[in-house]
Amino acid sequence: MLIFIFFLNNCAGFNKRNTPLIVAVEDNLVPEKQPQKILLAPIYIPIGIAGGILDIFIIHPAIQTVSAYVDTKDFLWDIRFNGYMTEMGSLPIRAVASPVVFTIDWLIRSAFDVSPSVGRKPPEEISEDQMNNFITKKDKNEIIQYLNNSYSKAKFPKEKETLTRLLTEFSYEKDNDVHVTTVNFACDKNFSEYEDLLLSIQPSNYSPSQLACFYRRRSKKASKAILEQIKKTELSNDVFANYIQTLLNIGEKDDIQSIKLKLKEK
Repeated sequence: MLIFIFFLNNCAGFNKRNTPLIVAVEDNLVPEKQPQKILLAPIYIPIGIAGGILDIFIIHPAIQTVSAYVDTKDFLWDIRFNGYMTEMGSLPIRAVASPVVFTIDWLIRSAFDVSPSVGRKPPEEISEDQMNNFITKKDKNEIIQYLNNSYSKAKFPKEKETLTRLLTEFSYEKDNDVHVTTVNFACDKNFSEYEDLLLSIQPSNYSPSQLACFYRRRSKKASKAILEQIKKTELSNDVFANYIQTLLNIGEKDDIQSIKLKLKEK
């Protein structure tokens, strides 16, 4: 009985905010004085009942779709992860869970008096100056978080300049975490735009993350660049082996044939 009373008291229909048609009938059709109020009751009562039915079963549920969408977005899509792989690995789970969360949230909001979500202030985006400050202070946790949050959004201010600075100042040897996150961001968000940038950073000693990106994207430019480095640069045994493996993985036939001919000459 207590549970029933609780849900009854929290029913959406008991809050005037959720019944705009009933409020409109009260304000415009119900007289304030007697006997007009009694005489016109056969008119405004049926209209009010019809309006209440529309409010409860159509208008209020329709209005709640926006709040349910905001709740789903906040719960599943605005959460922050500390790593790129975690972020990408969670995408299928969030995609499957979204319609379930949205439906449950919408049903609860349609039946009960729940405050709207649409008025909540969205989280603030950090500015370009803040990002530069993070780089200057070498605050790698903030940098990684910023890149992960920006992955699914439009380009942030001076994106290419920022990525260039990150790849230059945070090399694989100096800070592996920031370097890997930056390479993956450039590789997977817009590789066609940042391919030349990734190729320009330490061509004589590409990091494992860069090589993995070139292989993943089957980059013909990278295959040519790696081939040139093999031909003209004195590489360590480890770097040489990694370059040869990446070249074979990319699979450009002409470049592989060039290596075979070079070996035959020796």
